[in-house]
Amino acid sequence: MEFTQLAAKSTHYKKLIKFIKLQDLVISRCNLNLAIDLLRKVKENLTFTEEKKNMIKSKKKFGFKLVKYPLFKIYIE
Repeated sequence: MEFTQLAAKSTHYKKLIKFIKLQDLVISRCNLNLAIDLLRKVKENLTFTEEKKNMIKSKKKFGFKLVKYPLFKIYIE
């Protein structure tokens, strides 16, 4: 009886370790995807579109001094 109980515990512990490793992998992957999505959104907001160029041209008429080109570019592959 003692041996079967130890074997059952060992099996449960092995399954628990596999489950914890899987959950750690899933959480790490979710964090990576979150970071990639965040960087894509930052890139979209920092790119210079025609709409932003037109906004700058219209604000120049009112005397605002704005930069024509972005200070830096972010490339995400």
